Amino acid sequence: MTIARELNLTEFTFWSGAKQHKFTYNELQQLEDILEDVFCDKTASETDINDLFWFEDETLCEWLQLDYDEYTNRYK
Repeated sequence: MTIARELNLTEFTFWSGAKQHKFTYNELQQLEDILEDVFCDKTASETDINDLFWFEDETLCEWLQLDYDEYTNRYK
């Protein structure tokens, strides 16, 4: 059985390594818009979203036009 629900990215509960992401509230809102386009033909699972933030943070920075080194040095 498949259950889908609509959820704002700012309310998403990340787990494991994705919990340590350093994106701001505004950046999460921007990423939500981008991800809607990325997953336009497919419904993203919670694991899909979590894995993007855990393993693909450099790609997310590129989509936001953020310098990855500056991003990784946030909140130190």
